[in-house]
Amino acid sequence: MSSLAFLATELQAAEKSLSLLRANPEQNASHLAKDGPQSEELLKPIFMGCSTRNAKVVAISLGSLQRLIGIKAVPGSMIPAIVSIMGDSLSQGVDIQLKVLQTLLSLLTNYPDVHDELLGDALLLCFRLQDSRIAVVSSTAAATLRQLVMFVFDKVVDLEKPGAKASEMSPVPTQLPDGSTESLHPSVKDAFSVFEDLCLLANSERPNFLKLQSLPKTFALELIESVLTNYHALFRKFCRELETEAEVFLMLLVKIISGEGDGETGSARPGWMRVLAMEIMRGLCSDAELLRVIWDQYDARSETSSKVFSSIVSALKRLATERPSLLGVSAQMSGVGVQTHTVESPSGGAAAYGLEVAGRVASVATATVSNVVGISGHESGLSVGASSMKLQCIDQLDKADSPIIPESYIYLLALQCLVSICEGFASFTFPVYSAMAVQRPRAAGDALITAPPALDLATLADAEATTHDLRVVGAMIDSGWPGLLSALSFYITTNLSDDLFADTLTAVQNLTNVAGVLGLRTPRDAFLTSLAKFAIPPGVVSSVDTYVEPPVPRTASVSDALGFAGLTSGPTQVPGLSERNMACLKSIISTAMYLAGSLGPTWFDILEVLQNADYVMTLKGTRGTQASTNRRLSVVPSGGTPRPSRIVSATNSPNPAASPNPGQPVARHPLLTELDPETIQLTINRLYDGTKNLDDDAFKDFVGSLCKLSREMVGMQASKSMELRVSESMDEVLTPGPPSALSPSAGGLSPMIGTARSSRRVSGMGASKPTRAGDYGIARLGDVALLNIHRLIYRNPEVAWTTVTTHLLDTLQDAEAPPPIRLQAAEVLDEIL
Repeated sequence: MSSLAFLATELQAAEKSLSLLRANPEQNASHLAKDGPQSEELLKPIFMGCSTRNAKVVAISLGSLQRLIGIKAVPGSMIPAIVSIMGDSLSQGVDIQLKVLQTLLSLLTNYPDVHDELLGDALLLCFRLQDSRIAVVSSTAAATLRQLVMFVFDKVVDLEKPGAKASEMSPVPTQLPDGSTESLHPSVKDAFSVFEDLCLLANSERPNFLKLQSLPKTFALELIESVLTNYHALFRKFCRELETEAEVFLMLLVKIISGEGDGETGSARPGWMRVLAMEIMRGLCSDAELLRVIWDQYDARSETSSKVFSSIVSALKRLATERPSLLGVSAQMSGVGVQTHTVESPSGGAAAYGLEVAGRVASVATATVSNVVGISGHESGLSVGASSMKLQCIDQLDKADSPIIPESYIYLLALQCLVSICEGFASFTFPVYSAMAVQRPRAAGDALITAPPALDLATLADAEATTHDLRVVGAMIDSGWPGLLSALSFYITTNLSDDLFADTLTAVQNLTNVAGVLGLRTPRDAFLTSLAKFAIPPGVVSSVDTYVEPPVPRTASVSDALGFAGLTSGPTQVPGLSERNMACLKSIISTAMYLAGSLGPTWFDILEVLQNADYVMTLKGTRGTQASTNRRLSVVPSGGTPRPSRIVSATNSPNPAASPNPGQPVARHPLLTELDPETIQLTINRLYDGTKNLDDDAFKDFVGSLCKLSREMVGMQASKSMELRVSESMDEVLTPGPPSALSPSAGGLSPMIGTARSSRRVSGMGASKPTRAGDYGIARLGDVALLNIHRLIYRNPEVAWTTVTTHLLDTLQDAEAPPPIRLQAAEVLDEIL
């Protein structure tokens, strides 16, 4: 009987509701939206239908409610009742729950004046459904929440748009995290409250606005990342209201990345959470403007304890270097033909020979085992193909179990973050520098500026919009360069794939150039020094010093076939530079060309690198026609094995095995092309040709550095000649009387004994150190002087003339300098005169 009475009552309510809808179709929506007695009559059948607990009736009622909301025929006074009735319907089936989510989204987007506690109650319904065990409900609720959180911030953005209607709502007093109170627009207060609670929930703390006990940290981090990425401009405008919450979130990310335990329980966080935090960090680091805002809001303020950007760089550096064994070591970075295992014994003789043979056997055995492991297992290293995930973790939050994550994936993310930071600096700074220093208006008759000086950040006009951002970039580099240098230098030495190595080297080059154009000499020189060590490893230079041409190849034997030929003969590989060494050298040359007008005394370090490169690529600088053959053998393809000197191969062809289509060549990064010594030498020549474009001050620094380099090398050659003369005098004293049958002059059995003894007194090694044929600095000084002869003649003598001629005259008058160098100085001076 009660069911019939209820149906009768519902039928009457439905008829009244229909009569209201049919009364005035033209003005229906606006009339019904007004509060009045008709409001309750209109929604009464819907509320009664939702309370029946009948799934079909509830679905029809919610569908009707959604249509009324869509035409905005629901009065605002009924929204609390609507939210309440939808909350009561959550216990129904999946279809009803999905219907509730659709209705909630329509309600909040069509009625933007829903604020404060009512907004929190509506969002709470979505959070409750997001925690559902039913996948379709959970994923739909998560998507709805993302839309609604973004809509909350969109309302704040709309307030700032030009021509926006003045709000009729009065500001609401709001207590900020620092204890102060400020009156905020209701929409701003909502955004502040939602973001604050998300940060608290991500940090396992109790929220203030949302009536939640907890929230999955992954979902909270995802929502925060979306807000920071899409609405970072709001954080600049409403910095006081939101800066504390953003700081809490950013420092939480840093703690997770650093591997710190949970702040509440102290237990270690799962690995997937660290990976998720790194994926969020990658998105933040790829937004250069957001990073500048972070620096401006936190690091630049002395009263702020948290240095967010500096903490991010430190965390990335620690993460990058925490497991070096997993990333391996690049064999190429130490050069080619370098003896890495040298065994010496003070007793000499058979004991030393036996130790050396044992060491070589161990090396061969180790290499064989390494090859077997490489075939049966996974080689250590880092590459996009082997280390990345098909679908990143942040896109798999709807899954109950964590996905399978490659062990090296997190280190790939760290490298991508570092590269993105450097790329962000470069993408902002280079266009501004070009506009300020290169493309600036010139007076009539002024020459085109091709080698501009560095910017002086202190003298830039404060009124310029870009001045502040340039100073921010300069401050970020000045603060973070030690960590960036350490992390990037570490990655260059690891076993990276070609594309990742090129990206890392480009990042180092970009950071060097940005520091240079902003006048930051200390970080610029530190990065140049690091590049120099990678370009010309010290072991390569020392190996070239002691290298002796191998004898004529003998007939192949069993030891050759077994790979033990090296036990009784010296290394057959000519010492030289690997492909990656040459890429670093190419990067240094490009950097020097770009910063030519601002390098100053740092030219000395760059010219020293070029001198050593010439020494290695021409094999001691003493070869004639033989040098071209040796240079071709000095570069080994990436991932390849150094070949014996009797084998000539194309060094720049890609490895067919590394290509997915062996028949097609692989496109390589520009930094890894044109790395043959001949092309590099031509590039170096272009650098010297570019001295014609330097202004007088920059040219004076260049010539002064070149003369200083030459002076130091001539001094070393003079010292070496003096040691040789003393050694020869001692030999004459120690061998009095006529030569015996065993003396070197008699042509007996011991001519090599005297030579070896004399060379050991000089160098401490069995092989002699030959004197370089001429001085690199003097030769290049002559080229530069002839290219700039007009400058030497017509400009102030202090610019170049006095420096060049004084150095050449001092050299040719130096009685201790080797005669070939003195003659070379005289010839260069004669050409200039």
